[in-house]
Amino acid sequence: MITSRILGGIGNQLFQYAAGLAVASRLGAGLQLDRSWFANRDARAYRLDAFAITAGEASDQALREAGIRYPGPIVRSLSRVGLGRLAEVRGYVTEPAFTYWPGILELRDGACISGYWQSERYFEEVAEAVRREFAFRREPDPENRRTLDAIRDCEAVAIHVRRGDYAANPRTRDYHGTAPLEYYQAAVRRMQSATRDPVFFVFSDDAAWVEQNLRVSARTVYVTHNGLARDVEDLRLMSACRHHVIANSTFSWWGAWLADSPGQRVIAPERWFRSGPDTRDLIPARWERM
Repeated sequence: MITSRILGGIGNQLFQYAAGLAVASRLGAGLQLDRSWFANRDARAYRLDAFAITAGEASDQALREAGIRYPGPIVRSLSRVGLGRLAEVRGYVTEPAFTYWPGILELRDGACISGYWQSERYFEEVAEAVRREFAFRREPDPENRRTLDAIRDCEAVAIHVRRGDYAANPRTRDYHGTAPLEYYQAAVRRMQSATRDPVFFVFSDDAAWVEQNLRVSARTVYVTHNGLARDVEDLRLMSACRHHVIANSTFSWWGAWLADSPGQRVIAPERWFRSGPDTRDLIPARWERM
């Protein structure tokens, strides 16, 4: 049995599940999810129950019986300097760096992986299985069905503008930053030159700011009816679009990856963090950075 520790927002959760699924598939093992991170946190909610995932939740008893417990600072430090085997003895394997870690291919049955695993390289060999697992479990409501039909009836380009804590929280803003309006304007021009009669569907966690500040010289639909409480529905709509202009956000990363349409164009910001780790493995080579 492989255990994947799930934490963070919906984009992070999808990466963690996909990486765990790939490890389990490679070993012919089952997959279970450690959801204990969500027990006492109000900022984020567990969101994977919106998808047709097959992995179950690991109970506290199952984690204890497997000898798995969250690693302390010493074990985490050992893993980050490349001594992942020592961390594995304690039941946990902690992601040592933001770039792709080939040591994941050497894991044994019984491992629990803890990290963000933000690269397609961790699960590209089971991509089709990941897509099946990330099918939406429930049908859209009537309003989202109408938007979904409109998206499928045109050359739809999803634009995602991530603000929220990226803009409001000084510490988060200093680390992540927000993609500037100039990026979106240049990306729109690129899409207009590369596609015929595009219709831009704009998604954001700050709809009022986007409607006031982001102007597109083409047919534009501002998708505002879902809000933060129904972000999964926005993800469904984004993944139905043919092309994507993503933010420096794993949420729109997954909106683009799940789409994978014929002739798809994806534009991602060259600078993912204002001050942060190496992102060379984050953006698939078939996508464009600008």
